[in-house]
Amino acid sequence: MKRRPPGDRATSRAEIDVGAAAVAPPGRAGSYFSSISVRLLHPEHRDRLRLRDLQRQLMRIYRRIDANIEAGKAGIRAEEWLIDNRHVVQDAVAQVQRHLPRDFLQRLPRVEPADAHATLRVIDLASSLVRAGPTPVDIDWIERTVSAYQSDGALTIGELWALPSVLRLLVLRELVAAACECLELRTRAATADTPDREAGAVAVAGAVVSLRRLDAHDWRLSFERLSKVEALLRSDPAGAYAAMDFASRNRYRGAVEELSRGSPLAEVDVAATVIAHCLDANADQPGARHVGYHLVSAGRPRLERALGFRLGLRRRLLRSL
Repeated sequence: MKRRPPGDRATSRAEIDVGAAAVAPPGRAGSYFSSISVRLLHPEHRDRLRLRDLQRQLMRIYRRIDANIEAGKAGIRAEEWLIDNRHVVQDAVAQVQRHLPRDFLQRLPRVEPADAHATLRVIDLASSLVRAGPTPVDIDWIERTVSAYQSDGALTIGELWALPSVLRLLVLRELVAAACECLELRTRAATADTPDREAGAVAVAGAVVSLRRLDAHDWRLSFERLSKVEALLRSDPAGAYAAMDFASRNRYRGAVEELSRGSPLAEVDVAATVIAHCLDANADQPGARHVGYHLVSAGRPRLERALGFRLGLRRRLLRSL
């Protein structure tokens, strides 16, 4: 049986008892986040997180706004934000479609009970970040909070790459909910903005700014700061890994993912084994002190044996050619 990633436990969508800018108290991060109450998300998050439903809702919202404009009705603030930032919303939807394909999601860890109906851990975490964090989103706050969360165990490489896209999706949902409420209130009130509609407009604006911030941020930087696998590989005894370009480092991280999928070990344990092999290298084999020697070069077969790695059918066929 494959060992689950370290610290793979249920988080909560709903209740993280932190203020808008707070993180776990120093020295208490592990117990702080393990005390989060357990409540699984609705199964709606399966099947690509019901992105198609969200797209249909957005289309209805924009059709309704366009109809109001055609009818000569004075715009309300929420509508103005949505019209002026239509491209921001469309780009966010496209990004989620592109970066959260179903086969990728199916490989990500789930919260307990870890069956086909359980919530993906990254969705549970992202939901907590959106609910507990500042609005608009604060990337620095997200990094600090995720770093504290990982004191109980590492997120996988795939989870860290999925996180910004899942955050976009959840922000889009908040935007849709706020926009629908504003438009519904409009049908029941005069054209002037009411206090309730003002609150809705603030929520729409916050969601739009959040999407802009997520789009402007280079998540590769956050990923490499947060990844426990990356931290281990950067301890490369040869000192070469950290000096490599991003594409090369990403290739090595991909090798760690593959080795973990085909072995009983979590990614961080694979990376730790690689470092151990580097440190055990003979003095007459200086190249063997580099992590790449074991991940993608001559040391790979020995590493695979040490990990108990088994090739998938596709890889076996490729190697036989």
